[in-house]
Amino acid sequence: MSRHTTATAAIAGILFLAANLSAATICYYGADLDQEFAKDTAKDIGEGFKKNGATTYVGTDIGSGEIFNNMKDGAGNCYDPATGKFECNGGVLFVYISGHGTPSADGKDTVIANRTKGPNTTLSALTTSIAAAIPECCTVIFAFDACAADSWYNEFITPATGDVNPKNPFKNVNWAVLAPAIVNGRCIGSPVADAIKKAFGKERKVSEYIKFMSEQPGVLADGITDQNHDYALALLVDIPEPSSLAVLALALSGLAVWRNRRRLK
Repeated sequence: MSRHTTATAAIAGILFLAANLSAATICYYGADLDQEFAKDTAKDIGEGFKKNGATTYVGTDIGSGEIFNNMKDGAGNCYDPATGKFECNGGVLFVYISGHGTPSADGKDTVIANRTKGPNTTLSALTTSIAAAIPECCTVIFAFDACAADSWYNEFITPATGDVNPKNPFKNVNWAVLAPAIVNGRCIGSPVADAIKKAFGKERKVSEYIKFMSEQPGVLADGITDQNHDYALALLVDIPEPSSLAVLALALSGLAVWRNRRRLK
């Protein structure tokens, strides 16, 4: 190998290392509470993060009141019981939750639930617990798909005065919140999950990620990161979508099953 080739390889290695060091360490936690409609949405997103090198964990078949403890128990090296903090090593804790939601009694909060298993909790209680466990060097991205999301979002995230709502549980840390917009009084599908999946395949700083999300249909997105914590999210591996042939094959198989069932009647 020539000196020129050796030097080129060394430079390439240094650039590769620098690129990876500049990207944020990502700890992902997902919870699939809505198995009726959203199914394994959080799990599917987690697979995408895992392919991009993130430490991932997904809670299933739990009540919403168990989410925070489930996060800590399953986080592995992302959580330090001694400090009570998520050790995201100067990176990002990304939380995504899919569940049923209803307004609280006073209409100022959102109760999220697993219809088949309790206990339930409010988004304000959950986010307050998470915020208290975020060290200054990390950023939390809290994302969810649930009906009645506007009750919590309008009360705690939408700015009342100035740049940050004083009730925002994340106001003392670097944060971003992604929530479903309520369209004509209804929540439709899982727009936040759809946007998260769409964001794979490209590196973006956290601030750019928030902007991208705010431009997606049906998504409310807000957040603040200072220059020292505007980490690069290197989500370069995309989540593969089913090919058109695979979709066609699935549709045809479904049609065949429907026809067979019809014959049996």
